[in-house]
Amino acid sequence: MRSGSRPVPRFPADKVGALRNIVQARIEHYGALHGFGQAARGTDLIVLEELVKRDLTATVVLPFPAEDFIVSSVGDAKWVARFNK
Repeated sequence: MRSGSRPVPRFPADKVGALRNIVQARIEHYGALHGFGQAARGTDLIVLEELVKRDLTATVVLPFPAEDFIVSSVGDAKWVARFNK
């Protein structure tokens, strides 16, 4: 499925701030040493960004080739830039 064909965005931009606050609070409360997961739009990328801000590391495992993953799970150019970073 092409990212532009979704009637509702996979992760709406207006949810980013609230989710980032939750992720930050959880990392502060529980701590973190290393992250592990995919790098999809939304929680995955926000968690990765928060780990990087803290000079922590992560392992990203994609379920299929990056080009296809970007189309199906990342979406628009802003999220793709975050994915590539």
